[in-house]
Amino acid sequence: SRKSKKSHHSDKDDLSPRHQHKPSGEVKPHLHKETKADPNAAISEAQPVATALEAPTMAPLRSLTHKDDKGNPITDPDFSNPTRYRWERPLETIRRFQEAIDQDYRRR
Repeated sequence: SRKSKKSHHSDKDDLSPRHQHKPSGEVKPHLHKETKADPNAAISEAQPVATALEAPTMAPLRSLTHKDDKGNPITDPDFSNPTRYRWERPLETIRRFQEAIDQDYRRR
């Protein structure tokens, strides 16, 4: 049978960089703790139930003292949006924001 000369002869020095053996001390890039592809993160990550039962780290929005556009404290905040007065209509809020944006552009 006919066989090629290459099948009888293999040159080990010809290996491309991706086929070369890496020393075992070298850390593989997909195992870094900074990457999102860390397979060990699932082991050390907290369970969703445990996370939900933890005490919140942020203070509730209603506990803060909010101020209006003139710097006065909002004494009677709205239930759905504590950053505006209770009796202020949403359209008024939008108009005030638009006015503040326009004034900012006029200053430039």
